[in-house]
Amino acid sequence: MLERGDVIISLDETFDGFNEGNEYPELRVKSSRKTRLIFDFPKQRFLWVDFYSFNETLSSPDRTEPITISGELVRAVVFFDGECHAREFPREAFKYADGPEVDYSRIVKHYGIPDLRKVGLTPFNSLSLQTYEEFEGDIESFGIGAELTNSKSFPQASRQEVEFEMKDSDDENFTTVLKIDFDTEKFVPTKTKLSGYESTEPGIKPRVGFIYDEKISWSDLSDYEGTVVAKEVTSRIPKSYDVKKNAFTDLLIGKAKLHWISVNKPIPDEAFDFKCVYSLKLLEELVALDKEEPESDKGSEDQ
Repeated sequence: MLERGDVIISLDETFDGFNEGNEYPELRVKSSRKTRLIFDFPKQRFLWVDFYSFNETLSSPDRTEPITISGELVRAVVFFDGECHAREFPREAFKYADGPEVDYSRIVKHYGIPDLRKVGLTPFNSLSLQTYEEFEGDIESFGIGAELTNSKSFPQASRQEVEFEMKDSDDENFTTVLKIDFDTEKFVPTKTKLSGYESTEPGIKPRVGFIYDEKISWSDLSDYEGTVVAKEVTSRIPKSYDVKKNAFTDLLIGKAKLHWISVNKPIPDEAFDFKCVYSLKLLEELVALDKEEPESDKGSEDQ
């Protein structure tokens, strides 16, 4: 099981929306995120550095000049030994005062620190919305209430397809459908699709709603002494934007690449250095891929 790690995550997302009822009927959104995450779940400590940029372009065939909105955001948080330092540029860095605000779970949720143990079982861009304990509770509830409606095995391909259905506890007419492709050797999901439908009158085809889908590629079993970690995630999820009073709803397409520096190796205390929060140069160095060590344990004795 994944307990400790050091990873650089690159996430690019695009959105192409069209709404002929708008003054500007076309919207294109591109965003890029580079994240360094060093984490130690058993000891509840982490270093998180996040560089985010976006560009939104509204255009219309009736207008010669599009409207472009862009921005950048740099954030950093270090949580170590019950002490937390944080910064959102260009604001000054600060140390959280002792008290209930310096709570590990609260800090993780406030800043949206991704929990990579949940990859494949919740949307990649939503990994931070719950604590792991809350996530485990939802999985347990789903396991109790869900009904296995389909299962196909492909032994030669080390693959199994399963499909579950579960009635919504708040709306008994709505049913959630979860389809998962499993790698039966690594026992990890390689494809997930979540959708839902509303019950209708007999003989009428139910209206199906798409919620999200993902494809995930994983490391080999031999890379990190039996622990497998996600290497790449592609996703589609419905998204709504309202830009300059122009409303759009379409699919947000995401592609994440995870460049692992270490997996389940002891992490020295020095890795959680508060001083990086106070230096933009140090933060830039932390997310630079050319600083990356070999991605697996093969041929590396000192990793």
